[in-house]
Amino acid sequence: MKKRFLGMVTAGILTAVMLAGCGASTSKVTAESLLQEVKSKCDAMKSLETHTTAEITLGSEALGGTMDLTMDMTMQTTTEPVANYLKENISIPGLGTAMDMENYTVVQDDQILSYAGIAGQWMVSKMAYDKDSVERINAAAEDLLKSKDSLKLADETEDVNGTEAYIITGSISGADVKNLLSSMESTLGNLTGNTDMDLGDISVDFTYAISKADKNPLY
Repeated sequence: MKKRFLGMVTAGILTAVMLAGCGASTSKVTAESLLQEVKSKCDAMKSLETHTTAEITLGSEALGGTMDLTMDMTMQTTTEPVANYLKENISIPGLGTAMDMENYTVVQDDQILSYAGIAGQWMVSKMAYDKDSVERINAAAEDLLKSKDSLKLADETEDVNGTEAYIITGSISGADVKNLLSSMESTLGNLTGNTDMDLGDISVDFTYAISKADKNPLY
């Protein structure tokens, strides 16, 4: 259950941050209006590839302290067909161990087929596809940022690999994480794990770069 929870927090929340926001642009540039324009860009995309790197510190009494992990994840998504491919590496530097994982998910008619591979071993699972439930999950993800008081647009743009970019910072609380996981659990069941965990100490801080010229997301 903790492994499933870790995967949902790192992959689900970071992806939600990247894609959240809705509506049309306004004349005054704000953090909210920029995210709205990015959402419009993403809605028009037929395919999307994202790269995520995360540094995670876990602490528990069972561990007798803390344990550091690093995660590198590449995710490719298409809309026709509705499919998602994810490749992830999780390493524990202190133990000198690493684990590679792959997941391919595709929607066929009224079913979601998921192929998961860990250390060369593959499992296949099937579940019913409920479009309304998926839309509720997307709405919950958008709510993470749409009304966040923590959103802040930097006063100056920055150069990101030769592209002038707006920089937005913010944070997501444990309550926000729990709300999103709860909406996922009602739809995806055991795939998301148990959300009856104390998430009060969780805080996800993020920095978001958006191209000034075309409002495409940079990182």
